[in-house]
Amino acid sequence: MALLIESLVMLLCVAQVNPFCAMRIHRCLKGNSISTRMKKAQKKMFMLLSIQITCPTLLMHIPLGTVYFLLFCGITSSIYISYFVGIAMALYPLLGPIITVIFIKDYRRALSSCCD
Repeated sequence: MALLIESLVMLLCVAQVNPFCAMRIHRCLKGNSISTRMKKAQKKMFMLLSIQITCPTLLMHIPLGTVYFLLFCGITSSIYISYFVGIAMALYPLLGPIITVIFIKDYRRALSSCCD
């Protein structure tokens, strides 16, 4: 049980760094005197990275945290929870590149020219 609590505390501490850094980046982009085109590109990359950060949280950390919690508390889980965790973990490596292709125009062009 102590290992579970320690893992949750570490996860919460690390999770607090992300919003702090996100706010600092947002303020920096808002205040800098860079061109509108560059600012637009930076905001798009910021959005891409924000979505890519949520991907492992939703598809790996939360499902595995639930499984660890059930395991350490001695609660038996249904087969559907095991299936969900397996599917979520299998989707994680797939969604990262798909998100990148969706957000970056050059990658979309290369993919569409390859498929034509």
